Amino acid sequence: MNEQKLIISNTGPLITLEKLSNGYGFIRKLYDQVLIPPAVLEELFQGQFISAEAYFEHYNVADLLEVVEVNQKIQPALEHLDGGEQEAIQLAL
Repeated sequence: MNEQKLIISNTGPLITLEKLSNGYGFIRKLYDQVLIPPAVLEELFQGQFISAEAYFEHYNVADLLEVVEVNQKIQPALEHLDGGEQEAIQLAL
């Protein structure tokens, strides 16, 4: 059985992929999908693009990045982190 290879990411690694020549192409070779919480998506397009859709179109990643809602309350131990980091950890848990 062929299982889908997934990874969860916060904003920093994805910004690094943006800066690399074909960075998202590289991650596609390793993973089928990158799961991100809404706060990470917001951080990715904020200040650069008018919308998340514009970001997806620019980097051609609509099929790669999947936004997954985080329904859990943020744990007190994570309060010192920014929103994207908090939600990515919550998603991983």
